[in-house]
Amino acid sequence: MEIHQLTYFVRVAETLNFTRAAVDLSIAQPSLSQQIRKLERELGFALFDRRPDGVRLTPEGALFLPHVRSALDRIDAATVAAQEIRGVQRGLVTVGISPFAGARLLPPLVRLAREQLPGVTVRAHEDGLSRLLGLLETGDIDLALALLPTPDPNLITTPLLAERLVVVIPISHPLANCPVVDLADLRNEPFVLLTPAFGLRRLVDEECARVGFSPRVAFESGNVGVILGLVEEGLGVTILPESAVRSDQATIVRPVVAGGSYLQRRIGLAHRRDRYVPLAARRLFALADELSHRLLSGPRQTR
Repeated sequence: MEIHQLTYFVRVAETLNFTRAAVDLSIAQPSLSQQIRKLERELGFALFDRRPDGVRLTPEGALFLPHVRSALDRIDAATVAAQEIRGVQRGLVTVGISPFAGARLLPPLVRLAREQLPGVTVRAHEDGLSRLLGLLETGDIDLALALLPTPDPNLITTPLLAERLVVVIPISHPLANCPVVDLADLRNEPFVLLTPAFGLRRLVDEECARVGFSPRVAFESGNVGVILGLVEEGLGVTILPESAVRSDQATIVRPVVAGGSYLQRRIGLAHRRDRYVPLAARRLFALADELSHRLLSGPRQTR
C-alpha cells in the first residue's frame, strides 16, 4: 500500500468519477484505475461499485475512507514538522476572519507580521465566526477569530478586542431620545439581524434570552449595509458592534444595556489544541498576543 494510491482513492471517492479524478490528479485514467485495482487486491475487498450509471463507494470503501483521510492528514503534518526541524518554515498562514472584526484586527496583525516575520504570507478567509470554527477543526485554516469565551476546550485563544454593542433604531422610534437603551425594552420590537452563521447573532440571541425574551426576527442578512437599510426604512431594530455603524440622518445609534451592564463582544484569535499548528502559524499567534496588549490596554470601549 503506497501513499499515492491512498491519495488516488480519496480523490475518486470525492468525485465518484474516474475521469474527473484523473484530470484533477494529472494522471491518465487507465493508470488511475490500475492503481485503485492494485490497492483493492492488496486490501482484499472492493472500494468502488462500478456500474454503468456511475461509480459508488462500497460499504467497505465508505468505512475505509475516513481512516485514509486521517492518515493523509497526519502525513501532511509530519512533512511540515520535518521541514521545520530542518529550519524550513511554511510561508503561508491562513487566518479566518469575520467581516466585522477582521477589518479592525487583521491590518495591524499583518503589519506586525511583515515587520517581524518577513518570510510569512498571511492569507485571509472571510466567513461568519461559527463557520470559521468548523474550518479550524477540519484544518482548512490555521488560525481563526473567535467569539470569547468559547465553550470548546480544544481551542487555545488570546483576546484581541473588547467592543461595546449598540442598538440602531429609526429616527422616529419612541426610544430615539433615550441616551441608553435597555435590552428588555426591545422585547416587542421586530429585529433585523445577522444570520445564525455569525457569532454576533448567537451573542444577541443569548443576551435576549438572559433578560427573558427571544428576538422576533423580521429579516436576516449577512450584509450590514442591507441590515442598516432595513432599519432606515423602519422595518425593525438591530444590534451591531459600535465600530460597524455611525449615526446619520436616518438612524439613531445608542448604547444598549442588560441587567445594568453595557453589552459587549470579546473577540480573540484561536487555534486548535488537538491539531498540529505549523511554526509560522504559532509565531503569528504569538504576535497576536503581543497585539492584544496594545489593543486592550488602550481606552476602554465598555464604559
